Amino acid sequence: MVKRRHSQKHIYAKVGMVTAGTLLLAAISCSPLWAVSASHAGQASRFYTLGLNEFKKGDYPRAVFYIKRVTQQEPQNALAHYYLASSLVHLKRHKEAIAAYQRSYQLDP
Repeated sequence: MVKRRHSQKHIYAKVGMVTAGTLLLAAISCSPLWAVSASHAGQASRFYTLGLNEFKKGDYPRAVFYIKRVTQQEPQNALAHYYLASSLVHLKRHKEAIAAYQRSYQLDP
């Protein structure tokens, strides 16, 4: 068995590549963009739960308050648009409700 010795340049090149790759991975995973999107998702989920609870209790103004924030943070959330529309109907805000129902239907026919 013959042991090969790597030249010092070869070792530094490998260490340099690993270090650069590690730094790149660390930079991507710690990026503020990732943190923001994760916090928005958690916040939208919390607002959705709060809004749905208010809707079930019959507190439609508060339901609109919370669910409208969900639709702003997650414009593709069809259920949020549906519950927003339903809350608006209870508040007799029919024009807004029609727009929210239409958006919900566009997203999930």
